[in-house]
Amino acid sequence: MSQAELQGLSCLGFGTLSATTTTVLVILSPLEALTIPVIAAGFAAGCGVAAVAAPGVAWLGRRIRAWLAEPSVTVQATRGSP
Repeated sequence: MSQAELQGLSCLGFGTLSATTTTVLVILSPLEALTIPVIAAGFAAGCGVAAVAAPGVAWLGRRIRAWLAEPSVTVQATRGSP
């Protein structure tokens, strides 16, 4: 997956999650007149954060997977060793 595809996918996913969360919060508050602008702002904020953070999170995930795949060095104690 290219970086642009990753950014687009994360923008869509986290933007939708943010807009849904914002919708629930707006419905529970008395600001019903501002519902559409607040939902749009929530989507834009979630999309912006995800598009910027996704490449870094993907890089970090690759580094962690590579680190976990390395053979670990184990030290075994033998009897009589100090």
